[in-house]
Amino acid sequence: MRFRKVLRSILVAIPVIVASPVLVLAIQGGMFLPVGMFVAIYSPWTPFVWFPQTKWLVTHTIWMTRAMRGTLIDVGWILIALGFVVFIGSYIYFYSVRSRAGLVTNGPYAIVRHPQYLGIFMGLTGFTLLGARPIAVMAWITAVCTYLALMIYEESENDRRFGERYRAYRDRVPFIIPLVPRGLTRLLTPVTALPRSAQYAGVAVLYVALIATAISLLRDRAFPT
Repeated sequence: MRFRKVLRSILVAIPVIVASPVLVLAIQGGMFLPVGMFVAIYSPWTPFVWFPQTKWLVTHTIWMTRAMRGTLIDVGWILIALGFVVFIGSYIYFYSVRSRAGLVTNGPYAIVRHPQYLGIFMGLTGFTLLGARPIAVMAWITAVCTYLALMIYEESENDRRFGERYRAYRDRVPFIIPLVPRGLTRLLTPVTALPRSAQYAGVAVLYVALIATAISLLRDRAFPT
């Protein structure tokens, strides 16, 4: 029974992935595109409503108590505000010192290697909590995995350009989650040292697994609105 449920979730995930306007447009490039698509994806014209198996992703809301809903709204707005501050601060710092420093390793980049993306992830999580719809979760997963692929590309380019200097920086500074112990950061180094194609394949597997898991968990916890 459990196997059939998992199989059904995977089969439902396939049209979600294929039809996702977030994925299609994000592949075309542009750092801010998935954020803009977070709004567009709620449109009643989204391709998700064309599939009977996925229409509920748009038309249903995730069930929760009123108190929990209020808490998630408050947390969502806080994350959006903090994410905006983190992103703008990191963006300004990066472009103010890049021409002089080359490889930027100070300021917010001494805390995590990708502070701009950290800010974006915080904002996207806030929007997801405000949305409280399955489609918001699908959009969050798609955006996060898209940015992970972009970060893999940037890391490989930095490795090629800065060599040992960047590898030493990578060994001591967490990827995107602050305050990760240095020992754990070093344990993840072999993963980041894998060929780019292998890392992309890993992100693709992670994406399908997360979409299938989210559909499986949310299908029975959503109601029409």
